[in-house]
Amino acid sequence: MTFEEIVKFHGHLCPGVTSGHLLSKYALELIDAKYGDNLYCVAEAKNCMLDGIQCTTGCTIGKGNLAIENMGKFALTLVKGDTGDGVRIIADTSSVQAESKPELAKKLMEIDFKALCKVEKAHVEIPPKNMGNTIVCENCGEKFSDLFKIEKDAKTICPACAK
Repeated sequence: MTFEEIVKFHGHLCPGVTSGHLLSKYALELIDAKYGDNLYCVAEAKNCMLDGIQCTTGCTIGKGNLAIENMGKFALTLVKGDTGDGVRIIADTSSVQAESKPELAKKLMEIDFKALCKVEKAHVEIPPKNMGNTIVCENCGEKFSDLFKIEKDAKTICPACAK
């Protein structure tokens, strides 16, 4: 996707989607990968950055190759899916000043973004994608993964019914 398409997908131009895109682009370059390769990503914020990451790397929550460890940082770890080896990159954009968030996003695209980044080697133990088998809750009758089953009062129930 072009950056314009990423912004359109996201819904607005902001520093978050811009940083997610630029961090991802840099990480892909560093690990010699491209969009759609067998990759695994850990994002360190649950914000606009995620859309930039998804659109640039092809890693998505739905495919199970994008995890979120929300620490509120403009950082990501991108690794190759077959080895778990890659890089962690964090950006410090505090030195870039602008009057509005869209203006800041534009500046981030114009400057040497890599100069704002700290890079380190990383290794991630990639969790299995096994979603288990589908079973039916004996209380509400809804289908769910047996990985989440709870045995209560001699019944197999879903987590929602266990509350």
